Amino acid sequence: MTSSIFPLHLCLAAVLLTSCQNGGKPPVSLSQAVKTTAKFESQSFTPPPRRIEDVRRMLVAATNRTPAAVARLKATAAATAGNGASPEERARSFYKRAVAAGELGRNRQMRDDLAAARAETLKDSLLKANILISTATAQAD
Repeated sequence: MTSSIFPLHLCLAAVLLTSCQNGGKPPVSLSQAVKTTAKFESQSFTPPPRRIEDVRRMLVAATNRTPAAVARLKATAAATAGNGASPEERARSFYKRAVAAGELGRNRQMRDDLAAARAETLKDSLLKANILISTATAQAD
């Protein structure tokens, strides 16, 4: 009877001894624990927003965009693109519209406008680079 209980006691002792280990971390003194507690007490707790309107208000406050700036972005994104005599002018109008659409979160319109801008034959390498970089960013989203 005692021989069948001995392995159980041995396993229990091993579990208890290993659970008392601190993982190689040095023990914390009482003064250090008090300092750490004082650090946390000085921080205030901000409860999470309760309603979706609170979340929307927080997001609007975080964007730092005025209603006039948002209206300009919407107007630019809604403007007709592709008007221009040269391929650069057409590509630039598509690019401006794509950037505005991206700022408004209209990723599909942004990708479509960037594809139309890429389709133009461009000599301006800086504009071509901006279009390609924006395309890569839009496709990563």
